[in-house]
Amino acid sequence: MHMVSIVEHFPRLETLVLYDMLLVESIDAMTKEGIQTLQLRSPEGLSDVFGVMTLPDLRCLEIIDDDTESSGKTLVIATSDVDAMLPFLASSPVLTEIRFDNLAIRDTDLLRILEETLELKRLAVVECKTVPECFSITDELLERLKEPSVFLTKLEHVELVWAKNNEIEEGKMLDVLEARHSCGVVIGVRGGKELKEETLTKIQSLRARGMVTGPYWVQLSKVL
Repeated sequence: MHMVSIVEHFPRLETLVLYDMLLVESIDAMTKEGIQTLQLRSPEGLSDVFGVMTLPDLRCLEIIDDDTESSGKTLVIATSDVDAMLPFLASSPVLTEIRFDNLAIRDTDLLRILEETLELKRLAVVECKTVPECFSITDELLERLKEPSVFLTKLEHVELVWAKNNEIEEGKMLDVLEARHSCGVVIGVRGGKELKEETLTKIQSLRARGMVTGPYWVQLSKVL
C-alpha cells in the first residue's frame, strides 16, 4: 500500500513520521491538510519526498538521522535536496519550527532554507559528531543570527550544537547570545568536548548582567 493511501485512512492525522523504508518506495503526489508535524527519520530520497508532498498546515519539520552509529554513514542533505525543499517550504506558510539533528548540511544551503522560513520561532541544528564534508554552524550563519532585527525576527529559541571537528570561534557564538538576549539558547559541542573556560566565564557574566533573560535558556558544555 502506498503512503498516500495509508495517510488518507487517518483524516485527523496531525503528526506524520516517515522512516527510510517508506521513503525509498515510489510516492504519489499528495496534498494533506491538518498535518502539523512532519518528522523524517534516517531518510533516503529527500528530494522525492519534498517534490511530491504539500502540507499547508505544517508547523514543525524535523529531519533526524538515527542510523549513523549502526551504518557508519552520515546523512548529508545535498543542495539538490534543498532545491526540492524550498517550494515545499513555500507551500507551508505557518511553519514555525525546524530541527536538523545528527546530520550534515552545508551552511549555504541551511541559510537558503532559513531565508525561506523567516517566520521561524524555533530552530535546532545539531551536527553529527564528526562532519565529513561540510559544516552547518559557521561564521556566516552566526553573523546572520547576530541580526535579530532583520533575520529570523520572531525567533524565540535556538539550539546550536556543533561537531567536535568544527573549530567554532566561540567568541562569535557569544555575540549571538548577546544579540539574542531575549531568546532561549542552547549551545554545545558533540563528543563531550568542553567549551573554553573563557567562554563559560563570559556566559556567567552575561547572566549576571541580565543579558540572558529568555524564558528558556540552557548552556550545554557536554553533548554526546
